[in-house]
Amino acid sequence: MPTGQSVTWRDVPATSDSSADSSATHGSAECTPAPAVPTGLADRAVSLAPNDWAVPLSPTASAVPPAPNGSTGSPGSIVPAISSVSPGSPSRRATAAQAVLFDIDGTLLNSEKTAIQSLQRLLREETGQEYPHDQLLAYFGHTSLDTLRALQLPSPEKLVVRWEAYYRQAASSMQFFPGIAPLLVELRRRRLRLGVVTSKNRAELAFDLERFPELAAMDVHICSEDVARPKPAPDALVLALHRLAISPAAAIYVGDTFFDQQAARAAGVPFALAGWGARQTRDLNPDFWLRQPADLLQVLRLNQA
Repeated sequence: MPTGQSVTWRDVPATSDSSADSSATHGSAECTPAPAVPTGLADRAVSLAPNDWAVPLSPTASAVPPAPNGSTGSPGSIVPAISSVSPGSPSRRATAAQAVLFDIDGTLLNSEKTAIQSLQRLLREETGQEYPHDQLLAYFGHTSLDTLRALQLPSPEKLVVRWEAYYRQAASSMQFFPGIAPLLVELRRRRLRLGVVTSKNRAELAFDLERFPELAAMDVHICSEDVARPKPAPDALVLALHRLAISPAAAIYVGDTFFDQQAARAAGVPFALAGWGARQTRDLNPDFWLRQPADLLQVLRLNQA
């Protein structure tokens, strides 16, 4: 979406006939063609046909509960993974990761208001109708193009460009979630490698990298146009691992949607849920449920370092 969860609208892949989203190379804010993924990692990326990752657009939204499984949990506490974890992805208490990969919208950037207001403006101009925030929030997690198609607007490929322009105009107040900036500083101080793996397209990611030097300074940037199949397929995460030359077990992926979790599971990467940004929790079984950004330090065994 204009800068795609700028409600992370982009975390659901388009169907096989949709245009892809994108990524930027370190320091250049531009995407580059993906290199061939080596054997082994490539097996994960091509294990399913494209249509296996085409998720129908079925808007749902619910508030984040106090804690999974009915636990109340106190602010700042880490809630262990929900009990029904996917096969092959056991619950983990801590991990000695070498790299942390992040989703952007709803995880690093608090971009929901910007995204929805810019979409409301577009819809007002195109339809003459007012769309409530909560109604549009139901599309949170879908790509901007799929959102416009679901809203049955004419020429969605053209309208998405205008939506992106409105998003940029409204983005002056968009910031990191509280605690994200110091977390990134601390992770870098501890010499972890950092990256973003997003379903944003090239223009959207470039916009974020221009505004937030902390993102531009990361070691790897993967966007939807870098891969044939964006999230929830594992391709983008697999490519990030390849560029960092690390194994899936040596990384952790932090995201806020079910589609982030799907991508992490398929790539064999431990998944940490950004509880501060998650808007729906149905079917979420994270390895780590983070209440605030600083919780990640405990997960990474850095709290005593």
